[in-house]
Amino acid sequence: MARTLKKYWPIITFVAGATLGSGAVWQWLDWRLEIQKHELDKVLKAVELRKEIDESFRQLLELSNEFVKGMNEPQPPGEGEARSRQVYARVLLLRDDVNRTEKSLAQIEGRGPRNIQIHWIPPARITDLR
Repeated sequence: MARTLKKYWPIITFVAGATLGSGAVWQWLDWRLEIQKHELDKVLKAVELRKEIDESFRQLLELSNEFVKGMNEPQPPGEGEARSRQVYARVLLLRDDVNRTEKSLAQIEGRGPRNIQIHWIPPARITDLR
């Protein structure tokens, strides 16, 4: 048994040296590690973009609350209308941000972008509660 092993020892040494010494195995392992890092970065970026979309929706809700508060408070003539236009302009900017973020998210996830429709209708003034 020992004689047979001595006979093949140079071949085993050559194969092990060629495989490990050339760095082919290490390059392959490094390549696999880079792929895993890239996938992890994609997931982290997707989570970040989803948080941005959630934040935009939260801001839309705050704008609606701000609009309602402004309607229920007494204001000088013309100021309420100017405030309404300002809130609506901010809503349009948020809508564009949501759609832009959704396109980036879809590209990262490898799918088509969803068409997120944001129709903001200003709440009406509460007049008669009876």
